[in-house]
Amino acid sequence: MSKRPASPSNSQALAKRARGTTPPSNQIAISVPANTREQALVRTVKRTSGLESPIVALNGGHTGEILSARFDPTGQNIAACSTDCSVSLWRTYAPSNNYGQLPHLHKTAITDLQWSLNSPILYTASADKTVIMSDLTTGERVKRLRGHTGIINAISRTAGGGSGIELLATAADDGTVKIWEGGSEGTRYHVADWSIGCPATAVCWGPDGNSVYIGALDNLIH
Repeated sequence: MSKRPASPSNSQALAKRARGTTPPSNQIAISVPANTREQALVRTVKRTSGLESPIVALNGGHTGEILSARFDPTGQNIAACSTDCSVSLWRTYAPSNNYGQLPHLHKTAITDLQWSLNSPILYTASADKTVIMSDLTTGERVKRLRGHTGIINAISRTAGGGSGIELLATAADDGTVKIWEGGSEGTRYHVADWSIGCPATAVCWGPDGNSVYIGALDNLIH
């Protein structure tokens, strides 16, 4: 009979649980690679999340790649957008069901989305160069915003700035970032824009709503 080789010292450590012991449902077991000084170390970390398990899979909502997913301001709901031109809506906590779908919302892939901070509106940005506002209570489109000449890569929103109006910022392949008024009462035209000379791939409002940070293909944050 051949002798079983010893396990390599750099492999992932496997710890055997003693019989009759059941790990608490509110803890996660974490193992670390074994080495000469730290053999089979397993520790538990108390979970602070109310999710049913550490990893929850939301399956069946899309037929194409998911490009963005975001929690709503309450943390109770999740919206995801996809190359299949649709948005799926999910409950965050069990049973985490797919309670809504906005199909064929754009003509091409939906690249990013944001929940409104003060109304039941969802903002979606797309490779069709437009932003759409959708009313989540009715599922109807409220407004389409046109102005970019390239794929829109990212969208951000803020309720700051002191104007009392929710503002949107969109970043696109046309090398510009445009500012729009959010909500159903806002204008359909952008109220400000900046050109950075190369495709803008990311955008984010500052905490006070007075600054916009732009990521671009020039490896800089503007």
